[in-house]
This record gives sequence, structure tokens and C-alpha cells, in this order.
Amino acid sequence: MALEVGDDRLECRAHNGLGTLSVAQGRMEIALEHLEGALVVARKLGDRRVEGHALANLGVLYFEQGRISEARALYEAVLAIAREFGDHFLEANMLCNLGSLHQIEGKIPESRSELEEALGLAREMGNPSIECIVLCNLGIVFDSLGLLDQARSQFELAVKIAHELRQQRSEGQALGYLALAHAKQGRFDDARRCLEKGEVLLRAASDRFSLGILKCSGAETEHLAGALESADAALVEAQSLAKEINAGTISELGVAIARVVGMRNQVRPK
Repeated sequence: MALEVGDDRLECRAHNGLGTLSVAQGRMEIALEHLEGALVVARKLGDRRVEGHALANLGVLYFEQGRISEARALYEAVLAIAREFGDHFLEANMLCNLGSLHQIEGKIPESRSELEEALGLAREMGNPSIECIVLCNLGIVFDSLGLLDQARSQFELAVKIAHELRQQRSEGQALGYLALAHAKQGRFDDARRCLEKGEVLLRAASDRFSLGILKCSGAETEHLAGALESADAALVEAQSLAKEINAGTISELGVAIARVVGMRNQVRPK
């Protein structure tokens, strides 16, 4: 319809929407086509803020493909645009994305600082959707520091907010991380309940990338519980999903798979 009436702004929004949906579904080639299309139209409009949103979505695609340096460059460019125009929504999103990226790179102090700044902005704006995502990422940082009680509290709050907002995808993602936090503290029944509910939600949302990460959490959970056949089965599912969606080895999913493989190759629990 946008093409028929020559509405460039609507066309850009449609490309962005189709692109982000395709990323979640793991249809990366289609996603790239739409997100690059959005960027072309945004530049045609000459609107820097619209261009910033298009660049941000393209950065997410690069991140999930494991193209970390390219994603970082886009996130930093968009953050500059957001601050130039006082767009706190976009600023909070980019701080959250950079925090997640730096966590993957092992730059924990930078990650924590960016995420805490993003959380402050989200709460200042009264935006629970962004708050939910930031809390989940902060939980991952605390988990990496071995602060499991703090990690679990972040994940639990993220699950609560997502459930209240009826955001299945965010709730499913947070449940996957919460499950692993429970497992690391020996609460395997709680972990499995989170995994079961999270899988239902992510399948309903058609989010294969996040489902792959949840399967990695399931594999780690079963490994910690000593259920090695179940752990191997979950790992195979995660690897299959990663292959289907062409997730890079240094994407979040790729890193999660590598961590599980490392656990499996260690001395097996008796």
C-alpha cells in the first residue's frame, strides 16, 4: 500500500517491521533485504532520526549473526544520533544493545555501566518494555559475575513485567535465563518448569533464535542435574536451530552452544 501511494515513511516502517519480524523467525536473508530497504528509504527522506531507527534494526541483525564489530559500529552511530536529537527511547535501546554486546565480548564493567544507564532511562520514561529487556541483560551480567541471587531477582522481575505486558517473546526469553539461574543453585524442578513454559511462549512467538538459547539453558540445566542424555538432546536441538537460522559462532546463540559443548567435554558428573 505504501508503494502504491508513494508514502516513503510508511514504506520505511513496513520494511523495518518485516525485517525485525524476520530476524526473530531466523529468516536472515529476508530480514537483511527489508532492513537494507528501510535504510535506503530513510536516507531518501533525509530524516536522521528515521535513519537511526533503521540502522539500529540492522545492527540487531548483525549482532545475531555474530558480526560483532559491524553491530558495534552501528550501535555507536545510532547512540550518537539518539543523543543529538534527545531521543531517550532510542538511546535506552542502544545502551541496552551495547551492554549486551559488551557482555558477549567479556567487557563486564562496560556492559554493567551501559545497562544500568539504560535501566535508569527506561524507568525515567516509564517504559516497562525496555525495562524488561534491560533487566534480563543485567541478570546475565550478574550471572557471569557469579552473583546468582542478584541475577535471579533481575530475571524474576523481567518475567513479571513481560507477563503483565503480555509480551510472550520477552517472557519466554527471561524464563530461559531464569531457569539456568535456578539450576545453578540446585533448583532443578523450578528450572524445568521455567524451561517448559518458556519453550511454549517462544514457539508461539516463532522466535527460533531465542528458542535456541533456551535449549542451551536446558542443556546446561540437565548437565548440572546429571541427566546427560537429556543434556545432549537439548544441545542437538540448539545446534540444529543455530544452523537453520545461520547464527554466527560469536553470536549470543553461538557462544551459548560453545559453553555447553565445553561443559560436555569436561569430566562428566557421576
